[in-house]
Amino acid sequence: TITVSGSGADGKGAIINSAPVEQRTALYACKVSLAGDAAVGGVSRFGIWPDVKSPYLDLNGYTLSKVGANIFSLINVDTAPGAGNIDVQGGNFWLVYSTQLNGGPENRLTVRPDAILSFYMLFEPQAWTLALNNRSYVSVISSGAPNNTWNGPVTLNGTAFLGGYNYPAYNMRL
Repeated sequence: TITVSGSGADGKGAIINSAPVEQRTALYACKVSLAGDAAVGGVSRFGIWPDVKSPYLDLNGYTLSKVGANIFSLINVDTAPGAGNIDVQGGNFWLVYSTQLNGGPENRLTVRPDAILSFYMLFEPQAWTLALNNRSYVSVISSGAPNNTWNGPVTLNGTAFLGGYNYPAYNMRL
């Protein structure tokens, strides 16, 4: 278990990937547990990828912030939020495959201006409140019905952009 809190050096993230290459399995089979509000960031892609689906991200009622321009992904991650939230302040935050943000509308995933929330064949419908701020983005990278569903309330705080990549078909339900 990696226990983390804080925003890290210069606010760039308490857990970061500063390498010029992707580290898709940097947190492979590692449980991440928040001991306070915490940030993740960096310059290249990384994320949490457990070897089996179990509560590998425990927010413990705190807020996980995504900062920096990189991609941070939750791949098949079962999240135990308590009263916790996710705040995408910069870069791209991916929800992938069977990732489940447990909890309900009392939990909030906020996407800030110029930040991106991406779905990649997300099998599990999400029940959190999704707050899309002005100039925020929601994107589908890969799809297949009935994937990429957000069942919780969605709040628009300005203009948000919905889109997908160059695949022949994609779908998203908000």
